[in-house]
Amino acid sequence: MKGIFIALIVLGAVAYLGTANKKDGTSAPSETQATEASASSGSPAVPLGTPAASERFEYTITDFTCGIPTIGRGEILRENAKGHFCRVSVSVKNISKKEERLDFDDMTLIMGDIEYSTDSWVNIKAIEGDDTTGFLDYINPGLSASGNIFFDVPKDVTPTTASVDESAWDKRLTFSLAH
Repeated sequence: MKGIFIALIVLGAVAYLGTANKKDGTSAPSETQATEASASSGSPAVPLGTPAASERFEYTITDFTCGIPTIGRGEILRENAKGHFCRVSVSVKNISKKEERLDFDDMTLIMGDIEYSTDSWVNIKAIEGDDTTGFLDYINPGLSASGNIFFDVPKDVTPTTASVDESAWDKRLTFSLAH
C-alpha cells in the first residue's frame, strides 16, 4: 500500500511539472486571461516605446508593422511570406553582470489565444538584406543591440501583443503592440 501511495505522488509531480513547464504555445492564455493575469499580478502589458526588464535584458519595442509581403534582397535571400510578415523593431540592453546571448526566438506574437513564433531562417535572410541586426548576438554588460524580428502570420491576422520568455526561470514580459 505504501508503494502505491509513493507511486501516485511521483506520477502527480511528473504530470504537474510537465504541464507547468510547457512552452509550445498549446496552453497559451486567451487575451482576456492574459489581461486578467496581468492585472492580478500587477504587471500589465507594456506600451510601445516603454522599456521592460527581464533578468538579463531590458527590451523596448520601438515599432510594429504588418502587411510586409517580402523580406531580404536578391533572388537567394528573398523570402516571400506565406501570409504576411509582421516586423517588430526592438532595442535590447544587457542589464546583467556578464556577457549574454540575445536570441530573438524568445519572442512570440499573440492574437487572442494563439501564439506565433518567429522563423530563424527568415530572420537570417533579413540580416543578410540589412533588414535586421542583433540575432544571436553576444552582448556585454551595459551594451545594446537593436533590430527587427519578422513573423509570418496569416493575412487576416494582426497580433495585439508580443511576449518575451527567455527561459522557464525568467519572468515573461508582455508588450502591447497598439500604436
